[in-house]
Amino acid sequence: MPRAGILTYRVEIDGLRAIAVLAVISNHFSEHIFSRGYLGVDMFFVLSGFLITGALSGRTENRLLPFLADFYLRRTKRLLPALVLCLVTTAIVFSFFASNARPYLKTGLFALVGLSNLWLYTQSSDYFAESAELNPYTHTWSLGVEEQFYLVFPLLLWLGARALGARGTIGMVAGLSSLSALAWFWTSKTDELAAFYLPILRFWELGFGSTLFLCNARLPGAVLRWAGSAKLAAFCLLVLVLTGVLPLDPQVALLATVLVTGTLVLLTAPDARQLSILRARIVVHLGQISYALYLWHWPVVVLFGWTVGLSGASAVIALALSYALAHLSYRYVEEPLRRAPWSTSRWREGLAGAVLLSVSALALLLLIRAPEGSLYLGRPADLIAAGPASLQSPYASESGAFWAGSACVLSSNKEVGEDIKADQCVVGEPLESAKRRVLVIGDSFSAAFVQAFDGRHNRGISTILTSSWGAAFAPGVPNDQPWRKASDYYWSSVVPHLIATLSQDDQVVIVSDLSVFSPAEASQVRARLIDDAELGLRKLAAELALRGIGLSVLGPLPFARDAACSPERGQAQWFSPFGSTCSFLTRDETLKRMTPIADRLDALQAEGVLRVLNLFEPFCEGEVCDYVDASGTLLYRDVYSHASIEAAWSVRPLIAAHLASFWEKRPAPKPVPAAMPKGQSE
Repeated sequence: MPRAGILTYRVEIDGLRAIAVLAVISNHFSEHIFSRGYLGVDMFFVLSGFLITGALSGRTENRLLPFLADFYLRRTKRLLPALVLCLVTTAIVFSFFASNARPYLKTGLFALVGLSNLWLYTQSSDYFAESAELNPYTHTWSLGVEEQFYLVFPLLLWLGARALGARGTIGMVAGLSSLSALAWFWTSKTDELAAFYLPILRFWELGFGSTLFLCNARLPGAVLRWAGSAKLAAFCLLVLVLTGVLPLDPQVALLATVLVTGTLVLLTAPDARQLSILRARIVVHLGQISYALYLWHWPVVVLFGWTVGLSGASAVIALALSYALAHLSYRYVEEPLRRAPWSTSRWREGLAGAVLLSVSALALLLLIRAPEGSLYLGRPADLIAAGPASLQSPYASESGAFWAGSACVLSSNKEVGEDIKADQCVVGEPLESAKRRVLVIGDSFSAAFVQAFDGRHNRGISTILTSSWGAAFAPGVPNDQPWRKASDYYWSSVVPHLIATLSQDDQVVIVSDLSVFSPAEASQVRARLIDDAELGLRKLAAELALRGIGLSVLGPLPFARDAACSPERGQAQWFSPFGSTCSFLTRDETLKRMTPIADRLDALQAEGVLRVLNLFEPFCEGEVCDYVDASGTLLYRDVYSHASIEAAWSVRPLIAAHLASFWEKRPAPKPVPAAMPKGQSE
């Protein structure tokens, strides 16, 4: 292959790697330290494109298969051993502290074969995808992007060099990078997750680094390596830091990071004046072990989050442990196996790599297929039913009605057009024998309250209860979620059909997650959403009032999902001696944050438009809105803040009193905690 230039070791690039990995680590340990430290990944992409092109351009083999085989073998020996060690070790240790590690371990399995970014992207359309904050393999998405680039780019470069020549290859790489950049710019506005995860939309960052190497090999060195380049390089470093902390538009910040990183690569060329910080011994060392640091730091962050927490002294210990693991991995695994022959010939070395990959995949598969919680060392969640799958479990009421579970739920856009039959989705009295009917509609929160509408307090009432995952709170409220097609169908077709089964003096109750109206920081978007919600509720209430049907709305509940918690972590554990490590909000913080939507609903109630079903007190009895009530009962069944069956039992009297107040034409009672001992029948 024609050589555009030969890449020699450049110590300053290790310095840039160090800056990139430190930015990422600081962001993962605390977003307050370096709010946009995640842009360090984009620095890595530019550096990788530059270095890989240099490595490929230095090869003299003109035959395609030997050229590709040599490159892939080098990449395998460079990346695979440390990756295998990290993924498998993390899987075993993580299984000790997570009772349901299986969904997370699947990400590790895809990471092993360089596909975790695609796996995480497909999971982003899953309503109950596992939390990225709790997944010890989330960070491997960037490795997937790079490995997919490595899969295609060597062939592209080889073909370009033979068919187009050096200048033509530069034009080809630059052109493809430009197209990718335009696609990224457009997609980041319409599908942020695709722009984040998909390699074709990240190609431009690696391609920019590649173009820089190809151009740098042909352009006069004086173009950028002028006498004062060290000062300009220092200025570029300052720009990088400011990009990471200033409140810039995300697209602008990312673009600036890519451009400035590329400029620094050129300005710190071997014959230019060097920045001493990039050549400092500790900085270069961190750059050399940057791959290992990137691999190990996030599993450590997550595991500390699951156990002792990550603040103060524990954060210092976690940081030291991350460095120690990275250093040991680099010194005793990554470097020795990278340079040592794995066998007596190249094809046998490739076979050894395939065997290592297969054995590691088998180990992860065995852990994934192991009985749930078989390695778990903690105390299991004391729940009747746990996990989001239980939201679709059928339920037989005490009075004879039957709720069919999945037949009462729209769980994806694929179910658009499917009918939800009222007689299959009944809680309490059977439809034919009930005196009154209540229709409960909403997102997945409504399914969590199935058992709350049963029991002796609700005798004589048939409750038709349905859900649509990710449904908008009210008709007309904008919904930009992946499940918006199901949401639109639910409000335009399913709900009107179900309302048609009601009669005068029946009631409709909306049970939905209102956290979308209460983001951590106030914004104009939130204000517009609340306005849209009010309009939608007024319209619905007016339509119902014409038929003498009442409308109620479940008031805002604590922001348990924001705590990045799970039922196991929400209760006392031996490995959490300082208490739960979940990020719970205080009662005052919670009430302050939900004030805008709560006040708007109260105003609608004062006008007589609707009534508010307030269940906040049972879900936040103390100074902190956590996962456990005063009696020690777990309030949530999963990490998505879906009420547990135990919590649903405890609020039965409150719901019954609220419904009765409509028929008795009196104000709804103020909520009073009414805990129900687990398993106790009414």
